[in-house]
Amino acid sequence: MGNYDLLKTNWKKLKDQVTDQAKKLEKPSLQKEYDSNAKLIDLVPYEKFSIGQASFAKVAYQRRSRRKGSDQPLTLEELSFLLFFTNGVKRMDRPMFRTVPSAGARHAFETYIQVVRVKGIDEGLYRYLPLSHQLLFVKKGSNDEVITGFLGQNFNAGVLFMWTAIPYRMAYRYKSETEKLILIDVGHLCQNLYLACEAVGLGACGIGAYDQEYIDSYLEVDSNEEFVVYNATVVK
Repeated sequence: MGNYDLLKTNWKKLKDQVTDQAKKLEKPSLQKEYDSNAKLIDLVPYEKFSIGQASFAKVAYQRRSRRKGSDQPLTLEELSFLLFFTNGVKRMDRPMFRTVPSAGARHAFETYIQVVRVKGIDEGLYRYLPLSHQLLFVKKGSNDEVITGFLGQNFNAGVLFMWTAIPYRMAYRYKSETEKLILIDVGHLCQNLYLACEAVGLGACGIGAYDQEYIDSYLEVDSNEEFVVYNATVVK
């Protein structure tokens, strides 16, 4: 039998624990730092979106995993739309309001994407900066490397999504409930990606089967304080 306790909640146990938030320690940043001289790409802001006006009923009804893509590239607006509606910031107030829910507004994730075919953006690995709605260039990398990490699951994708978790962001407030809440929250991210793709005529497929060490290594994360928890392909 598996360790099903991970799927259960135990708030009574949490009440007996002293969290770092209760100790009034400094809050962990909701976005990883980066070199100020790094290459940044401005994305299309929410106010200028001209796509994605399909009804919710239509989008939800049509949603399914799509595993066959064309060779057509995504547009910058389409990519901007997907990133904003999977982890974007609506308001910078406290608490910060985003396009996805998160326990205690802790938002424990970083979004990495491997660009394969997007008009105006070179191939390579990027990280989404939700606080400024920009893309940070990480490295040229190789599309084939990511596909290998996805155990061959590609589907002729134009963009490959990889979400990492930084557990301390959640543990700061929820301690023993961290793992369960992160797993719940990452489901919100991928479901929003599915719905956002359907809204603009794209297709998504969540990928839970992947080579953990390989993908973590490709993203250059330490597999302890930060590691991949979910992936997805986006096809045109």
